[in-house]
Amino acid sequence: NNLTDQRQQAKQHLEHLELSLEAEAASKIQRDLEKANWSFLPPEAEHSLQNLKNHIQSRIDGDESQQVELHFRKIRDKKLRQKCLDGLQQIIEEN
Repeated sequence: NNLTDQRQQAKQHLEHLELSLEAEAASKIQRDLEKANWSFLPPEAEHSLQNLKNHIQSRIDGDESQQVELHFRKIRDKKLRQKCLDGLQQIIEEN
């Protein structure tokens, strides 16, 4: 029936995204996760979906952290570095 087909398609899409973890950029997978209609995902696959979302967010966080560090190292002026650190510390305190 149609509901069964939609559930199967949602599950297959999730499995495809899980398999593409190594080959695809995390940001692309995140966009796919956000665009997909997961309302038909079988309840037994919801844990896998959440695990994939968490894994992707961890990868993105790691990538972004590395970028911040890389750019920070390019700042030669110690006063500017300290100002940058102060700004980052303020962000931490806001959250």
